[in-house]
Amino acid sequence: MARRPRAHSRGSRRIAHVLAASERAQQSTLTVASYLTTDIRLETALHGKEASLAPLVERFEKLARRKSHLRCADPADAARLRELLSNYNLQLPIFDEPIDRVSARADFAQAIVCGHLNQGFRLPEARLVFVTFDEIFGTRKRQPPRLRPNVIRAIF
Repeated sequence: MARRPRAHSRGSRRIAHVLAASERAQQSTLTVASYLTTDIRLETALHGKEASLAPLVERFEKLARRKSHLRCADPADAARLRELLSNYNLQLPIFDEPIDRVSARADFAQAIVCGHLNQGFRLPEARLVFVTFDEIFGTRKRQPPRLRPNVIRAIF
């Protein structure tokens, strides 16, 4: 028969156990400085009277030494973005792979990556930047409405 762990009757012992667990958690915690990329939309929206991707292209040229990725929810958006960026002489490959595989690749620094990401981010220490399609164009695709089961009432 398995023995149940005994609860300590004194409060100070409980606090000591909690503190010890907290110290162990701190030792295994990684703290990373990260930043949002929401300013991209302001740059593309405020560039003259017409929307322009020139500010995005300029930023990508500055980030050439970092892993910089544009994240699109589906391959059609990725193809359209690639086409638009080609007008600015920015040729980016399109990948439909998990983020860890894309980030680990050494054969490119910048790419368009298919997949879902709610918001872009910058990790300066890791030299990694992700910008989402929605941040560039100020769009947000609607999720299909949840289907509610029809309630059928039987009259007896």
